[in-house]
Amino acid sequence: MKKAIIGIILLVPALFYAQVWHVNYNWKCLHLRTAAQRSAAMCGGESYQQLMDIRFSEANPNIVYMTSDTSQVWKSTDAGNTWFPKPNGLMCNGGLSLLINPADANTVLLAGFAGEGDGIYKTENGGENWIRTKNAAGYNKVALVRGQNLFCYKNGYVYATLQNGEGIIRSSDFGDTWSVPISFDSASDIPANRLGYILNMVQNPNQSKLELWVCSYSGLYKITNTVTGYNCKEIAAAGLPGKYTGWVKSADPAGVKTSIDSIDSYSFPGGLRLDFDGSADPNYYHTKWANISVTAGTGYTVEGYIKTENLITSKGVCISVQDARGYTYGSWTSTAITGTSGWIQVKLSFVIPADSTTSLVNILIRRTSGAVISGIAWFDNIKFYKTSDGTAGNLLKTSTGMEDYAGFDGDTPTAVHFAKGSSLLLSCGLSGLYRSDDSGKTFVSANTGLSTYRLNRYRLNLNGSIADRNILVAGFNMTGGIGNFKTINAGTNWTEMTELDGSLQYDVYNVNSDVMYESYYAAPTAFHPTSSAVMIRPYICSAIYKSVDTGNSWSFSGNGYSGGRVAGGMTSFAFAEDDPLVSYFFLTDYGVLFSGNGGRTWIRRVAPRYFAHTAPVGVINPYDNKIIVCPIGDWSQQVVDKSTDGGLTWKTNLTGSASSTGYSFMAHDPVNENIIYLDNKRSIDSGEHWTTLAYNVIAVSPGTGAIYAKTEGSTSSATAILVSYNNGDSWNKYYYEIPEKPANIKEAAICPTNDNTIYIAALYKGVFIMQNGGTWSLKNINNGITLDSFGNYSVQHITVDPVRPNVVYIGKRIQWKGHSDGVCVSVDSGSTWNNISRNLTYNSTVWAIKVNPDNDSVYIGSSHGTWVMSSLIANFHFDGANPLMNNSVYSINKDIAEEGDALRGSGTSYTGGIAGSGLAFNGTVDAYAEIPYTSAILADTNSISLELAVKFYSAASLQNGPLIADRNLFTQTNGFFLRSWYNKISFNVAKNHLEKYSIQGNTTLAVNTWYHIIAVFDRGDTKIYLNGTLDASGQAGFTGFIMQNVNPLYLGKCGINPANLNGCIDEVKIYNRALSGEEIKNKFKYMNF
Repeated sequence: MKKAIIGIILLVPALFYAQVWHVNYNWKCLHLRTAAQRSAAMCGGESYQQLMDIRFSEANPNIVYMTSDTSQVWKSTDAGNTWFPKPNGLMCNGGLSLLINPADANTVLLAGFAGEGDGIYKTENGGENWIRTKNAAGYNKVALVRGQNLFCYKNGYVYATLQNGEGIIRSSDFGDTWSVPISFDSASDIPANRLGYILNMVQNPNQSKLELWVCSYSGLYKITNTVTGYNCKEIAAAGLPGKYTGWVKSADPAGVKTSIDSIDSYSFPGGLRLDFDGSADPNYYHTKWANISVTAGTGYTVEGYIKTENLITSKGVCISVQDARGYTYGSWTSTAITGTSGWIQVKLSFVIPADSTTSLVNILIRRTSGAVISGIAWFDNIKFYKTSDGTAGNLLKTSTGMEDYAGFDGDTPTAVHFAKGSSLLLSCGLSGLYRSDDSGKTFVSANTGLSTYRLNRYRLNLNGSIADRNILVAGFNMTGGIGNFKTINAGTNWTEMTELDGSLQYDVYNVNSDVMYESYYAAPTAFHPTSSAVMIRPYICSAIYKSVDTGNSWSFSGNGYSGGRVAGGMTSFAFAEDDPLVSYFFLTDYGVLFSGNGGRTWIRRVAPRYFAHTAPVGVINPYDNKIIVCPIGDWSQQVVDKSTDGGLTWKTNLTGSASSTGYSFMAHDPVNENIIYLDNKRSIDSGEHWTTLAYNVIAVSPGTGAIYAKTEGSTSSATAILVSYNNGDSWNKYYYEIPEKPANIKEAAICPTNDNTIYIAALYKGVFIMQNGGTWSLKNINNGITLDSFGNYSVQHITVDPVRPNVVYIGKRIQWKGHSDGVCVSVDSGSTWNNISRNLTYNSTVWAIKVNPDNDSVYIGSSHGTWVMSSLIANFHFDGANPLMNNSVYSINKDIAEEGDALRGSGTSYTGGIAGSGLAFNGTVDAYAEIPYTSAILADTNSISLELAVKFYSAASLQNGPLIADRNLFTQTNGFFLRSWYNKISFNVAKNHLEKYSIQGNTTLAVNTWYHIIAVFDRGDTKIYLNGTLDASGQAGFTGFIMQNVNPLYLGKCGINPANLNGCIDEVKIYNRALSGEEIKNKFKYMNF
């Protein structure tokens, strides 16, 4: 299909009835596959979502489960080579930790996190269904730890960590029911509800009784059984670093206790808590960040948050700065806080004197001078930076709840592993690894061989083998570079793991091949339960890799694991109008991906980095698909870039400054391709220069180019819709307002044939529809729009099928709560709706949705990757560099032998078709095209539609001119056969070699004339349409499935019929559904006859 045809689509009235065919079809994952993966007969797997935990089953090591931060649970049944999503029943966005029943690979527990869907989930059928057995909020608070153990199984009991101060719970039936949180006896060092956010919990395998080692923000603890319950002791062994990285803690004198409070903090994971009991005048300062380098004559700022409760003192608590001599200047002390207050920001700015010899300063958390003090004070989010840089500049030191950006409070224990004998390894964040050979009584540093550059800068994660407990893997967190190490001798020394074959995934990462082993996050490692040589872990972009030689070399093992999120909205998908095989997807975090072969393979087109590579939306020129314009940046600030060579090179920052929020809408003017809209910006020169409009554009009419915006209505709880017919120079307001506030009005879609039919996605209400400038009608559960598991409509995305304008899709998303319920469709212009999530499951989130007008497919972007639904199984244009390519969704991600591409005989050639090129047949025995056996085309079906444009060159071909034939050579019977027969169109179908049916058209055909032909079989109902009009119909004597075939499908010949076509065929499409009469009539109009 060419640009000319698509343009005509938008001008045709098309208020016709369409069947809800979607209810009979599943969604297909469109993996962003590389050419190398395709050559290796892989479906592909770009990953792109952060892996949080991965584990082999001990009962069946061929079964492996993993969980990501946003795409829930995935499963492999071939030891981690291929993967399938298993999200059914999971309301949570993602998972943090897994526990597989050691005796049953089908029984699994998941700690789900991020939103109202937080909690513990259980499956007993290998992930086919999940049930939440414990509503446990707060798991997102420990999300930066990957591969942690939040479950332990010992002596028939499962122990699970909770957050928000709830402690640890226990189950005796593997997670069906849970006890109240366990309590500690009076001899314990800490109450159970003060453990805070628990990062890791491990049972000592050398002990037959319960002995849990717990890493939390408040320290390292050992929990054991007692006669009356549980005892908890803090591990404060010799050789371990202090609790506070960078922060030097003064000894707690009488009258004050200093601790990390991960329950009550300004922002997770925790703040510094000072408890004053009033018994004494405590130390002048309690914690300081020592020896920060400064420059004379330069201004600096310290800021932070303080909260108090019943703080009785003459002056209060504060933050101050002193120089290396211990001198505090008067202006170097913040406002003091006392009494009871919520979180208050304090800030002080100062200049190092130009003549100062001070090159180092200390930041102090302290009380002011004064008398005895009692009560509680909290400190959090402490930052120190050059005043000229601002907080977005170079933060010299940062504490986010005693955590810097590189990881948790650097000395906080995050993971423990028991090696052989009495040895154990402990990860202490920024200080690296420590080893004990006396069961934890004393420790020594175990960092030999680790990157000295990254020690004290980046936290380390730790995982170990159970087959050989001296084998471990450690990785630096958030390094953006090299940082994965292994040991085979329990940490005596470490070697870096760099031998990784990234060739299979290079195109979708597009980084230098010699740094393919980089990992941005310290990711978990799964160790085979009986073979210490086998391990699986993610590397760059969370792509899954496997080693079978104890980590010496790694190969791609992530086939099927997809998570590339097309996430801005309908304008995050771009399908080229000048070449139907070209697509560009605009992704969160990973920018622009390009396919030039109908989505079969993809290449990442990397624009210059602006903090990150998120491209929320984008456009391509309708007449030259190599011209790309899109914003690039992080989630909240982006600049506009442009490429004129298909993304190989870029001009950057064409807007001159970054957005303050992420962009959400971008579109070309359909009348003038040089005009582009981007939220409230407009370019009239194809993205080179931009001006600001009065309103954010939320929709463009595909028919006339009118643009639409929203603004607050007559009240704050109402929204007015505006329209501009002069590219945003002036605006007209629709008289009737939408009874919902603007913040909850998300996307808008305009009917291609009627500017005054407007569809609005309303987050909490459903869909508002205006027709012909009238009032707004609301469609909700009463009209079939479903509610998700949280009781919300969650409608954020909406799009209209440009070929069938009465078909409207909505995408559901409410990610701050969890996963919503997928996709709904209306086939009657929004009057009624059906949920068509099907194999996406009821718990799925849609981040973008759009219809590709060429291949009859609806695309959605999700954290599980891109998914497509279509009834089109063959689609041939005979154009471009790959004229015989089958541009249908069916053809994507199949083995090469099954992709359904055509092969042509020597009696064919390319010539002018009804649109661009067509395939000409010269009538000889070699005049044919062959489509290899395709299971989707010839599988059991009781409905099928065949479409093509044809011109007959000779009278002989009018007498007997094969067009499309599916013949079973064994029975000499056609499953279906479309041809000319004695100057008319004939259509044959068969259930088997005995049950056959044939109808013949009534129109006499002529040579050298283009005809548009569609033949339909629908459960016995058989029809021929010629040029959009019904030409013949009849009822077959059978209603069952059309006969299957294992032989090629032919164009231009029948298989054994001696005749071959003398004519030209173009725009061949085969659907495994019945097209409606009105749909067919409009298809003829689109064909530009």
